[in-house]
Amino acid sequence: MLVLALVLVQPVAAQTFKPDFRAGLKAYNQKDYATALRHWRQFAKQGDATAQNCLGWMSEQGYGVTKDFAEAVRWYRKSA
Repeated sequence: MLVLALVLVQPVAAQTFKPDFRAGLKAYNQKDYATALRHWRQFAKQGDATAQNCLGWMSEQGYGVTKDFAEAVRWYRKSA
């Protein structure tokens, strides 16, 4: 019964997520890089230069993702 309840609640929770840049910054400062990425990726995809730069930095340093210099350069170029 509990498993069924969790399965039913999960899609609703995913639909109610709203990206928040400040929440991403707070998560980043607490070293919760997965949450920071979740927030910032939405803004970066919409063209926010600050979020794109943050994703570049995280890709360059390997924070929450595998280090990927090509991906970092891609985000840095978008942010420029």
